[in-house]
Amino acid sequence: MTRHTKKQSGFTLIELLIALAFVAFIIMFAVTTVIQIMQTYNKGLSVKQISQAGRTTLEDISRYLQTADPGAVNVSALANGRVCLGGVSYVWNLYNASGSSINKYTDNSPITFTRVNDSASAMCNNGGGSYPAVPKTQATDILAANIWVIGVTITAPSVGNPLVDITVKLAVANDPALSGGACTQGGTNGQFCATSNFSTTVITGGGN
Repeated sequence: MTRHTKKQSGFTLIELLIALAFVAFIIMFAVTTVIQIMQTYNKGLSVKQISQAGRTTLEDISRYLQTADPGAVNVSALANGRVCLGGVSYVWNLYNASGSSINKYTDNSPITFTRVNDSASAMCNNGGGSYPAVPKTQATDILAANIWVIGVTITAPSVGNPLVDITVKLAVANDPALSGGACTQGGTNGQFCATSNFSTTVITGGGN
């Protein structure tokens, strides 16, 4: 009597391990590709956002400087995150070494970059030993909370020279709570750092 042995079909352990390794490789490749695409996309968003913020800031300051009396332009408080142009003043984010916000609204909320109706240039007056907080009812926010004003330079006009040079350095931070305008690569928000300088020259006093 002849016996026929049936062969069982299926994967051997080695074949199964090879298949699993191949599937894992495909998954890792797909995940890496998606991450790279998202990083590129987020970087593009950051660059676009910082460019728009720079144009907005320069246009706003320039518009008021063009009609400002040259003698009323007060740049003495630039290091303290303030500049006064006679009719309006600008105040922006500024933090001390411990990371505490120096410039705030009167309700103690943080400032990014704001324009204040300030005919008396009170925002640049530290006669009491400190600069006054910004009244929200008189202020207009110019920039979003995740934009950092790293620095603002405005030259003062002089007699016979009404020209004013404006330079603004801005950054996109992936965590607005970070002090000093910290701007890091990646992070939990997957956002890239974008930092740029924006400059222009304006003629004060309504000159052409």
